[in-house]
Amino acid sequence: SSPNQWRNRALTDNFEPGSTFKIFLAATALEEGLVFPQENFYCENGVYKIGRRTIHDVHKYENLTFEEIIKFSSNIGAVKICERVNAKTFYNYIRNFGFGEKTGIDLTMESPGAVRPYQGWKEIEKSNMAFGQGISVTAIQLINALSAIANGGYLMRPYIVKEIVNKKGE
Repeated sequence: SSPNQWRNRALTDNFEPGSTFKIFLAATALEEGLVFPQENFYCENGVYKIGRRTIHDVHKYENLTFEEIIKFSSNIGAVKICERVNAKTFYNYIRNFGFGEKTGIDLTMESPGAVRPYQGWKEIEKSNMAFGQGISVTAIQLINALSAIANGGYLMRPYIVKEIVNKKGE
């Protein structure tokens, strides 16, 4: 096989996480007390302008609760939530979820992904990150960060083998 086929894509290949990233925005906003689950957001009937750019939703929503924004994966709703989050705060949460650095898994060739420093974010870049664009992650980072949410907020170091024990328990 060619060297291109040798790599472990879950560790080496970077991608934009898209709507799967909305959960990290949601966690940030909830943890910071910036939203509550039944709060309503006006979702602009599917079209929202940010400067000269336009954000779209697949379906035209008028009002959605915070929970529905996540359930129906509204990009505009995510942007409206993100507008409440300070850029530095969002960046810190992104980093605390392990994005932008290697997980430390006991395998070689892991990529750190890419998270640009918040100081250089334009309004549209921050908004795009609300729904997983403009950030680069690996599959192992994404599953590790999702596991942190399922694990009460604790980010763990993933590993392949915890221990090898013989019949004697050694």
